[in-house]
Amino acid sequence: MAQGKHFITKSVPSASDSSPAFAFEPAAPAPKAEKPKKIYKNKKRGEKKLSLTVKLLIGLLVVTFLLCLTVLILWLRGRHAMTETHVAPHFPEVTSEEAAETDVPVAAVTDDDDGTVISYKGKYYRYNEDVTNILLIGVDSDSTEVGKESQQSDLIVLAALDRAKNKITLLNIPRDAMCDMEILSDDGTYEGTAYAQIALSYAYGRNPEECAELCKNAVSAVFCGLPIRGYGAFYMDGIPALNDALGGVTVTILDDYPFKDMPAGKEMKLNGEQARRYMKSRLTDRVDASLLRLSRQKQYLLALINQAKATLRAEPSKIVPLYRSLETYISTDLSIGSISYLGSVAVMMDFSGDVTTLEGEMILSEDGRHAEYILDEGALYDTMLSVFYTEIER
Repeated sequence: MAQGKHFITKSVPSASDSSPAFAFEPAAPAPKAEKPKKIYKNKKRGEKKLSLTVKLLIGLLVVTFLLCLTVLILWLRGRHAMTETHVAPHFPEVTSEEAAETDVPVAAVTDDDDGTVISYKGKYYRYNEDVTNILLIGVDSDSTEVGKESQQSDLIVLAALDRAKNKITLLNIPRDAMCDMEILSDDGTYEGTAYAQIALSYAYGRNPEECAELCKNAVSAVFCGLPIRGYGAFYMDGIPALNDALGGVTVTILDDYPFKDMPAGKEMKLNGEQARRYMKSRLTDRVDASLLRLSRQKQYLLALINQAKATLRAEPSKIVPLYRSLETYISTDLSIGSISYLGSVAVMMDFSGDVTTLEGEMILSEDGRHAEYILDEGALYDTMLSVFYTEIER
């Protein structure tokens, strides 16, 4: 190598060398541009407002769902209570040959899969389990407090709701109908039975519930042990409230009682107090006075039913508020669920527009002091088989 000459040697990096060939300092990254704060604020405000709205909507939906579910559960419980199978009326058990020779319905024992059926006048019937029976009682009292004044069941109507035929039948038992009824002592123990006017059955109880139960048992006995699912006893003080809650009830005044402000033959929309007197007043010097009043009671009841059905068809939800407004005048063993179910079913059923009064004869008691209505046994059986049974082929 020649003296005095210098060589600069460049180092060439290998492929495995991770260090850069030239040591340049990297440039600092450019700062990110911030979005205008106004945009973020608007977005956050929108999110808060939407979130609150959604929460309120969800809350309302949950509450509505729970309310609907509660109503549905009550309705289903009511339906179960009103439709569960009960024991049919009881008639004497005899053979088919014996049944053909009798004049009363009898339980004919058969040898096939039909089971026990009722034989009457050469025809056969089976009890209709699709009928729900509810007893309606009009109490001749202005107070629900037993003992404060005399209490009797002046209006007794059995409502038969036939779900299979989709119809309602109303049967009236005259207050003076003679029947066997339970007698209780002052402490509520059973003492036996008495043969008297069915209106008196309500008088032997110590409280409204016991009074109504005794009346229900008496009505069931009249119909040979017919199952009655529930009762509703309505006190006279409630008539004005019910009448006015429906906007008044229109009737054509009958002529059996001299009302000063309700001329006979005039069509009138009665106010509450007029309705009360129209339902309650009767003459005292005629043996058939209760039957004459019964015509007015039936007339008013039918007009009230038609108006109530029209109201509930237009607004079915009114059934519970209407009941609540009259609750203080009613004694019943029906639950809100049962009332709701019965109301929803009954309002859609066909109704003949009449109340069938059990046939019989009104006579004066042996002492000449009381009216007695003797039921026609044959007509009673015909009514029972027509309303509560279904004819079958044999």
